[in-house]
Amino acid sequence: MNSLWTGSVLIVLYEVFYGQKMTSIHHFAFFVLLLSSFSIFVCISECAKKINIRVFTFRKGFLSVFLLVVAFLFTALCSRSSWLYTINDSSDPNIFFSVGKSVMQGNVLYKDIFEQKGPYIFLLHGIASLISSTSMVGVFWIEVVVNWIFLMIGRKIIRLYVKNDWISLIGIPIGFAIYVASYCFWYGDNAEELCSPFLIYGMYILLNCLKENSLPSKQEYFAIGMTSGFILWVKYTMLGFYLGWYIVPFVLMVKRKKWKEILRSIGWIAFGVFMISLPVLVYFVWNHALRYLWEVYFYDNIFLYTTKAADQMFFMTVLRALKMNVTQNFWLSLLIFFSFVWMYFQTSLREFLGYLCCFLGLIFSTYIGGRYYPYYYSCLGLFMFPGLVYGYSIVRKWTEPLNPFILTGLTLCGCVGFMFLTSRNTAYINQPAEEYPQYQFAKIMNQIENPTLLNYKMLDSGFNLYADISPTNRFYCKFNVPLPEMIEEQKQILENGEVDFFISYDSDLPFEKYRLIASQNYNRGEGVLHYNLYGKKDLPLQTRVFNKGEENG
Repeated sequence: MNSLWTGSVLIVLYEVFYGQKMTSIHHFAFFVLLLSSFSIFVCISECAKKINIRVFTFRKGFLSVFLLVVAFLFTALCSRSSWLYTINDSSDPNIFFSVGKSVMQGNVLYKDIFEQKGPYIFLLHGIASLISSTSMVGVFWIEVVVNWIFLMIGRKIIRLYVKNDWISLIGIPIGFAIYVASYCFWYGDNAEELCSPFLIYGMYILLNCLKENSLPSKQEYFAIGMTSGFILWVKYTMLGFYLGWYIVPFVLMVKRKKWKEILRSIGWIAFGVFMISLPVLVYFVWNHALRYLWEVYFYDNIFLYTTKAADQMFFMTVLRALKMNVTQNFWLSLLIFFSFVWMYFQTSLREFLGYLCCFLGLIFSTYIGGRYYPYYYSCLGLFMFPGLVYGYSIVRKWTEPLNPFILTGLTLCGCVGFMFLTSRNTAYINQPAEEYPQYQFAKIMNQIENPTLLNYKMLDSGFNLYADISPTNRFYCKFNVPLPEMIEEQKQILENGEVDFFISYDSDLPFEKYRLIASQNYNRGEGVLHYNLYGKKDLPLQTRVFNKGEENG
């Protein structure tokens, strides 16, 4: 029961120092996660007195279950797709969801519905929409599975250098808390997060082979082809990781004059890429949309989505991006820095160079387009695990005398507190639905049967999702690719009155067939946005919602 006493003390301290910073629901959520963490370890501690914990760890999958619990709790706390949050109002997750849902309903990706990300991200969100069409509960469970696999492979990287599994009980929760609470984690459910298991698997294969001074097997080359192929069809700007990945094995094969091995490795990787690409190609050929795949996913992204900075000062762009992200994600950046310190001083030169090449390849390909959105940096989270080994080596002599279960409980408690205080999302936990324009507008739009909606000159912020309205137009919202026909098509739709409702930031628009129905301000953490809902003049609507001080009528 010592851990419960410790938990009670920490709760009191938390109330004293931080109690005034959160609402009552924040306290409730904090206590639930805190006490659940301690209850788990009280049970484990009691069981440990009666069984051989080492046998339990390796034979019964204890650590796998533990890491699943960590992935579940920490993702629930820091991803706005979880049940702790009323709404995930971030644009990218909502666009992924709406487009995936539309594809599941029979629309052809890129041809009937526009978006510039790869097909597999919409497949995942399409599956999530089958679980729930009006919430992101399906997305949350996908995130949990993705993060669990990420942590499991991270543990395998740690075990390459430290065989003691207690570091997994203590270090991995700390590292994962830093990762999900970082500014670059954004709202959760970004392409970088969903690709993290595939990237870190490649890192494990490389480090394992270099540590043994061997080359990957044909099965491993094939796996690299499959994982890189998946990323090719999600967000191919992360493929630089694999270019860096191949450098050291290639140099070793040249040095050893294994020319046939070079051809064999390329062949197996290409075969893996082909196998994961085959369903994509069949889908677009079958739907007579191969041209749209090329135009939207490749041409538009390469020639329209990139900025002038990509051509003029590429290295300066990378340096600016790193400077901004290191400042915004200090703890994650520090952990990555510790990883390089560990790899340089504690591993062989080939391991360090392989690690460095993967890092540089991923950095340069990620920022090659000249853009540096905050969530781009989250793909570097896979480089944090050797830093945990470095941290363990520093604190080991002070932690070894402590009861490992109490220490793990304290660690989980500290991680929960850290995430509450540093994550950009936790302030929005269980915010009342009435405060969201998505909720208020959905009540109005659902007064008619099968409403249709257009997001005029704005990204999809969840209005389609929470009103359960599927896109009916190719450009159902604004996208970040500057296509000249995008806004023109939206204007034509409104001039013809082809949709029942449209939402815009503008409150005075010259579309004769529509009238202003509702208006509401909202700040989701990036500044105040002014949302306006317009409806066709002949719609029998009974409710309007305006901001305080505005006329209601």
